[in-house]
Amino acid sequence: MRTNSSWEASEEDEEPEDDDLYLYLRFTIDEERYQEESIVLLKTLVRLYEGDLNCPLPLDGTPDGFLYGIAFVYDEDHDDRILLAINTLSSLIDFHIIAVAEHEGELNIYTEKPTGLKQLAVVNDVWYITEFVLENDNWVASLR
Repeated sequence: MRTNSSWEASEEDEEPEDDDLYLYLRFTIDEERYQEESIVLLKTLVRLYEGDLNCPLPLDGTPDGFLYGIAFVYDEDHDDRILLAINTLSSLIDFHIIAVAEHEGELNIYTEKPTGLKQLAVVNDVWYITEFVLENDNWVASLR
């Protein structure tokens, strides 16, 4: 019998066989809620573009903002999950990520050194990554 969101074991009752599925769904729902709440916080940390970067701007036009020193551009659907991607990528400080742009489930990362990432999970979705590195003042797709 289930009470107070926990299981009380008795001789007559057994935990459901789909307990692993329940835990997976519970984790997924909690993780999705956590990420959605994180977006609200991350929006307060976004700063506007205030001048030139120290290298050629990889994005067309002016960045929509900066988060943790990483420039970003929204595409036409203004997907705030790009802030979660930046939050994750910001821990990769050794790679000196300069900018990111997302479009239809693909994430472009502009960085001084390739991260080697192929994909990134963001709120029940997977974004495939293309990396660009700066070579002779031009952004080229990384082969790594």
